[in-house]
Amino acid sequence: MDTSEPTTLPDDAGTALDELSSDERRRLATAVEQARTAKNWSVRHLAVASGLALGTISRIENAAANPRFDAIIRLALILELDLNRIVFGQKAVRQLRLAAGT
Repeated sequence: MDTSEPTTLPDDAGTALDELSSDERRRLATAVEQARTAKNWSVRHLAVASGLALGTISRIENAAANPRFDAIIRLALILELDLNRIVFGQKAVRQLRLAAGT
């Protein structure tokens, strides 16, 4: 039986993304802004609903942020976005589904 202590990870472990490309940042920005405006939500409303700072939402929508993964997850859940499409893009999702036969 292993009696060693579990490895502790930094508080932000698994939440930081590698630097997003400008195309990925634009895709995320467009998806978030379109979903927010479709719900008739202000940036402030989305910030409150997601628990993210107003400035963070603004930077994401302006493709100026490299958000943490947990922020992307929060936004995807609250705005009912398909995380695969945000991260990989519609074309890549279609190609993955074709390859998988679904």
